[in-house]
Amino acid sequence: YSDDYHENESDLEKNETSDDLGQTSHKANETTKNRNKKSKENWFQKLTGKTKSTDKKDESGYKQQDYDSKVTQFNSPTLEEKRAQRRQRQKRIQYTVITVLVLLIVVFLLYMFTPLSKISNVKIEGNHNVSKSQINKALDIKPSSRMYTFSKSKAKSSLKEKELIKDVKITKVIPNTLDVKVTEYQVVGLEKSKDNYVPVLEDGKELKDYDGEIAHDVPIIDGFKEDKKEKMIQALSEMSPKARNLIAEISYAPDKN
Repeated sequence: YSDDYHENESDLEKNETSDDLGQTSHKANETTKNRNKKSKENWFQKLTGKTKSTDKKDESGYKQQDYDSKVTQFNSPTLEEKRAQRRQRQKRIQYTVITVLVLLIVVFLLYMFTPLSKISNVKIEGNHNVSKSQINKALDIKPSSRMYTFSKSKAKSSLKEKELIKDVKITKVIPNTLDVKVTEYQVVGLEKSKDNYVPVLEDGKELKDYDGEIAHDVPIIDGFKEDKKEKMIQALSEMSPKARNLIAEISYAPDKN
């Protein structure tokens, strides 16, 4: 009996020992599982935490960049540079305008008070029966006459007082030249008088006091009365100068027919 009792007791101890070992191994397994679970959770938390922090950093960095760009746009140095360039450009324009005005004033004063403005050259064109000396005398140009004080209207009126001059055009050519273009009345004939020949103009005017020379050959008109003479002068004025110069003399003698 005692042997059986001891065997049973040893079996119970073995069973208890095996149960304890089983419980211990089970607890160890659970502990390992818990550790693994915790390590996984910690790893996931660390991973997600880093990602979140990275996202936050990226988002905060983007916001900072956006803010910096807005501040840069608002306080852009290029705007200040453009303003400075605009101011410099305006100053350059002002300096240029002032310089040009000063130079113009200096040139004007030099021109007015130096011999450069004195009339030193007169060009005369279109005159045939009026001499250049007569035209210069009518212009009344003196050694002290200056371009800006010379009166074109006065000189034109003086020249048109001459019976042979039909029109005058006077142009001032800087710095000191006068260009005078004369248009004369055509001399269409010479009327026979007692002692001389009187020039007859295209408008029918007779130059009884004319003492100059006629530049072109014109026909001699003789024996025409007033009404007939006017018609003859009109016919001669309508002819070309070349055709008119071919006629030597035109006489009217109705009593001889």
